[in-house]
Amino acid sequence: MIKIKNSMYNIYLPGTDTGEYFLFNSFQGSIAVIDDAVKNSLLHRDLSSFDDDYIAALHQNGFIVEDGKDEFLAYENSFRSRVMDPGEYEFCICLTERCNLACSYCGSGERGRGRSFENETIDRAISFIKEETSASRRKNLNIRVFGGEPLLEYNILIKLLSELKEWAVSRGTGFYAALITNGTMLSGEKIGELSPFVSVVQLTLEGSREYHDKIRKNIDGSGTYDTIAGAVKDCIEAGIKVLLRIHVSKENSEGLDDLFFDLKERDFGTNEVGLSVSPLLFGSSICRFHPFQCSIGNDHGAPLYEAWRLAMKHGLNPLLKPMSNHIMPGCPFKNFYSAIIDPSGGIHRCLKQAGRETECNESLCGNIFDDPSSAGDVEKKDEPLKREFNLPACESCSYLPLCDGGCQGIRFVDENFSPGDYCRAVKEITNERIYSYIGQIRR
Repeated sequence: MIKIKNSMYNIYLPGTDTGEYFLFNSFQGSIAVIDDAVKNSLLHRDLSSFDDDYIAALHQNGFIVEDGKDEFLAYENSFRSRVMDPGEYEFCICLTERCNLACSYCGSGERGRGRSFENETIDRAISFIKEETSASRRKNLNIRVFGGEPLLEYNILIKLLSELKEWAVSRGTGFYAALITNGTMLSGEKIGELSPFVSVVQLTLEGSREYHDKIRKNIDGSGTYDTIAGAVKDCIEAGIKVLLRIHVSKENSEGLDDLFFDLKERDFGTNEVGLSVSPLLFGSSICRFHPFQCSIGNDHGAPLYEAWRLAMKHGLNPLLKPMSNHIMPGCPFKNFYSAIIDPSGGIHRCLKQAGRETECNESLCGNIFDDPSSAGDVEKKDEPLKREFNLPACESCSYLPLCDGGCQGIRFVDENFSPGDYCRAVKEITNERIYSYIGQIRR
């Protein structure tokens, strides 16, 4: 018989019933409910009380591994494969820094000011994306468009998406596009025109109608809650999936029960609407698809957990199951085949840096008007990868596949980086997500 051992990526949490444990494997993302006897058997490598089917299930879900397996090496290899040889090339396009709203916290173009793509730049961007995708031999092309408010440059948006999709289809390359918008300019006519190109639209609510309308305002001071809710409905009817981001903070927590009640009444609890209940990161458009990694902090806990509970109470799905990073698209900072392009053609590795020239240096930035191969240059990513695995505490941590050792942008510019509070917060929030997820599926 092959000798086995308890996986180093197993996380054991006391369950809600006496003698019960929740077992989560952070590498495979597997979850099981076990009792104290099973836990002790796994920790002591004693499988004598298990039948063959149970042992096979434990092995298949990653809870047990071969005794000689180097799990950290397996994680490292998986990580490197994800960032060095993904199936897709991803381009995040900041069409404009301008915005049509006057949100109280946002750092985007104030009252319509800021740079936007010009015709020459968008033509070069389209050519650049084609060149990079062809040269890299990626099977899929992913486009994520954000701003400012990208619909302020609607004609350029349509040009970008239509030309790239036509090109991708003509050569058998998969095409996926996501649009991140405030939703106030997303009319039914525009949704119809965008539907052949856009797979998912991300919209954001700041809390209950009363709270949201104080924060996410039109230039004239009027609220936007009902307009955005209407855009969600129109997208669903047009066959476009919606990622509805709900910002959570201490300030808006009192109205969240009203918010989730309203979302349920509007029938936004369907599979067509993904609910991302996330902490608010002030002054940045950072990492909309990876909110916990990029914006996590010790002060987010209590309001966030209560928001999850309230969403589930109203029959909504706040997407709680922890996801292992090695099966997700890599962070743009370290992904060899990812580029963030600003309105001047600048290439960035982090959404937080896009458009902020003073924060950039040669190892982080290029320009689409320079050497066409600059965005796919392996050497630009080599040094960040070397620092990915240089913290001994991370090498033995059961949570490593969930966080990849913290923000790579910070680790790259700060050689003395220490996970500190970030690490503690990741563990706490992961544990709460496991508890909440199991509570959700038990309902």
